[in-house]
Amino acid sequence: GTKLKYRILPRKMSGLPPLPVRALRWRAPHPSPSSYSVMCWNMLAQCYTRSEYFPSVSPKSALKWKHRGPAIVAEVQRLAPDVVALQEVDNWDFMSSELGSAGYDGVRKGKTGGKKDGVAVLWKRALLRLAESEEVETDIKGGVGLLVRLEPASAASDGGGSFVVATTHLFWNPQLEVLKLRQAELCLRRAAAFARGGPLVFCGDLNSMPGSDVLALCEGGVAVRHTFTPMREGDDEESGACEPEAAPPAVETFEPPLRLHSA
Repeated sequence: GTKLKYRILPRKMSGLPPLPVRALRWRAPHPSPSSYSVMCWNMLAQCYTRSEYFPSVSPKSALKWKHRGPAIVAEVQRLAPDVVALQEVDNWDFMSSELGSAGYDGVRKGKTGGKKDGVAVLWKRALLRLAESEEVETDIKGGVGLLVRLEPASAASDGGGSFVVATTHLFWNPQLEVLKLRQAELCLRRAAAFARGGPLVFCGDLNSMPGSDVLALCEGGVAVRHTFTPMREGDDEESGACEPEAAPPAVETFEPPLRLHSA
């Protein structure tokens, strides 16, 4: 069947410790002679890159886009994945142009609510072509998703050998996991409908820890009952300031539309 190789990659930034790397392979239950590699990476939007957020980075000039942009492109070229799912993409003109010169086509979906970054999916045009795409807006904290159906570039236009890549970026605040769950459930449901039972690779920055209800929802199989304290959010979303409301704990149940095959 179609084999999709997936790796969690270390962030290549001076002064930051590398993240763990895992290499995984998934075999889809659909006949296809092809094998593709998929890279998922939060590239850190330049609009969020401030020196006070990265005190260990030296020299501080390494945080400037004129250095980071080419380095990000070079890292993608070095790894040479067949498909790239990116989060926190704000310099799309640069990224699409530079990676376009390296043989990639792609699409991007910007966040809503005035946010400057978004998510994107790119693919090697010599191997794959876009069959269709669909945008997702969660209407929660500007959250969005992007669904892309790819098929072999040499295939007839009958959908043979196609697969879906989905990407999203969930809300960051650890005190508001219920919002991440609402975003994730919507994106998973839309991805399941878009894939129509075919192979699906779900990528994203989930802003969640192992053992969290968000990861349990993404793994699927059973409903997730999430107990939370209702929070009153402050006006400063960047600081994440929020206070518990004078209300008893609440419970929401989230139904997984998919069951994860591997991760």
